[in-house]
This record gives sequence, structure tokens and C-alpha cells, in this order.
Amino acid sequence: HPASCKDSIAFSTCLPRICSDDATFHTRAAEMSSFFLSRGFPSTVVDRALDCVHPISCNSALTPSPSSQNCDRVPLVLTIHPTSLNIQKIILCHFRHLQHDPTTKHIFPSPPHSAFQRDHSLQYPLVHSSITTNSYSPPPGTFPCQRKRCNTCPFTSSHTTVPGPKHRVQVRQ
Repeated sequence: HPASCKDSIAFSTCLPRICSDDATFHTRAAEMSSFFLSRGFPSTVVDRALDCVHPISCNSALTPSPSSQNCDRVPLVLTIHPTSLNIQKIILCHFRHLQHDPTTKHIFPSPPHSAFQRDHSLQYPLVHSSITTNSYSPPPGTFPCQRKRCNTCPFTSSHTTVPGPKHRVQVRQ
């Protein structure tokens, strides 16, 4: 994960959403900081998160932040990888070249908004099967698609046996 995601874990966990008074919040924040330190988080990250969280009250933490729906920034979707941060930095650093070019300055009025997505792991094809459960089974063989501009349909054979140099092969379902 990017460093910003790792750093925000301590901040978001220590936000005073559950505690109703300051005394309880300070004791819970001390417990959370010792928990993060025991899990191997750097002390600078935990201290920085606590410094950012202390001025936030419980009421302000519970109010939803207004979202801007009319954002005209183009999303730059990157897969979470260590080199993705370099790509993001390069694009944002050299964005001024797109702004000064007369052909592209109206396409990209503002820098792209970076968004990270998780890469598919081995779990994805194992859990999400692509096997259909319908009862229809098409007949074996190849068939022309019957599109008007198709160049391969005249050469497509609908036979269920394919002749080879030594023997014939039966096409099965």
C-alpha cells in the first residue's frame, strides 16, 4: 500500500467518533498509540496522527464532510504498486506541459485526480467463477457470424470434423 494509506490508519482509528468526553478520548488515544507501537508502526507516524486528532472534537468528527459532485478532474486510476507513486509524481510534475500546449490545455483544465485500485489476486478467479449455469448448450463446431462486413465467414466451416494431414479430429463440446 502507499505510505499515505499506511499513515492514515493511525489517524482514522484515533478519531474521536466513539468517545463522548475528552477524558475518555485521551485514555483511549493512549491505548491506541501503545497498540500501534506494539504492531510495529513508527512512533513518528503515531505521534503525528495523535497531534492531528487532538484538536478535532467528537461533534465535528461525526458530521459528514460535504462532497463536491461537480468535479471536472479526470481520474487517473492506478493499481496499487510501489511504482504507481512514481507514475503519479511524474504526471503531476510534468502536467504544466499539457497546460502550455494549445491542443491539450482545453482537454485537461486541471490535474488528474489519482485513485488507487487493488490488483486481482489468485483469489479473484477462484472465487468468481465464469461458469454459466444455463441449460442451453450450443452444437459443437464453428459457425459463421453472418455479419455483412465479416471477411472470415466465407472461410468458416460448420463441420464437426476437422481434416488434418494424418487424421481427422472430431470437434466436441
